[in-house]
Amino acid sequence: MTRMHCKDISDKKILRFLEDQRPVGRCNWALEGHDPRSIAPLFPPAYRFKKMILAKMKQLMRRGLVTGCGCGCRGDFGITEKGIVELAKLEGRVLAYPPYISFDRFNGERPEFFTENS
Repeated sequence: MTRMHCKDISDKKILRFLEDQRPVGRCNWALEGHDPRSIAPLFPPAYRFKKMILAKMKQLMRRGLVTGCGCGCRGDFGITEKGIVELAKLEGRVLAYPPYISFDRFNGERPEFFTENS
């Protein structure tokens, strides 16, 4: 039987999910229920247990890609600026603007002069 390792779980899926959830708020690791903010469904069924999920999230936190708490509480995971840049690399995109720019003053829309893949 092969041992399960955190490296076998895709960083890209987790970072994409956290990036998509940014407007909604932080994510948790809930195993039960149907919480739409839970990262547990991103893990393959064989890997979907508390210890593995928290180990993967701690790995991402050590690399500076994710913020949150890996102690076993609800987690409150979120993507960092470094995580946004790493996600862009994994997806083959080029960020033409720094990820920390707030677009609030543009009513939440990216102005024309900020484009991806330019």
